[in-house]
Amino acid sequence: MNQSAPQDTLNKHSESSLDRLVKGHVRIWEHSKNGFGKLILDKDNLITKEGASIAAAALAGVAGAGITHMYIGYTTSGSTTVTPTTSDTVASFTNTLALPIAFAPTMGSTSGYTNNIVYFTAYLTGEDLTRVTSLKHGDQINSLGLVNKTGLITKLFSRLAVTSNITYASDLAITWGITFSAV
Repeated sequence: MNQSAPQDTLNKHSESSLDRLVKGHVRIWEHSKNGFGKLILDKDNLITKEGASIAAAALAGVAGAGITHMYIGYTTSGSTTVTPTTSDTVASFTNTLALPIAFAPTMGSTSGYTNNIVYFTAYLTGEDLTRVTSLKHGDQINSLGLVNKTGLITKLFSRLAVTSNITYASDLAITWGITFSAV
């Protein structure tokens, strides 16, 4: 019996067609005690190769597989932007704040599907600044990452380059949705 037949079939899909099957969407809002305010960022992004490995490990029930943090990449000069690629790793981030996911992921639906979107949420507040003294109001947020941080190993699930840097001036709420679709 040929055990590799299903794998061979999967390998016939091009990366561009697989990109349509799983993708991310990031939204950032100003946030206060009164709730969500102005929408600052609303962008799609793709999943990295490390992200595909994280998803496969989670589906296989591997302990510790899953999304644990959001990375906030920033600069004080406002001149640095990054270009996401499918081979990105966390090593490509500089000046990074690791925000833990605020609460258990939630699920949503799109037309024709039930619970095919997973939402991860993190908050960047003044409390975070007391833990990391290098991020200050006025710094420029230039990249975001959704990561699995387990012990000393951190893997990048998804990354977004913020092409128009966001000036960090107020508390922020970040929601990152991952949509799963079928061919």
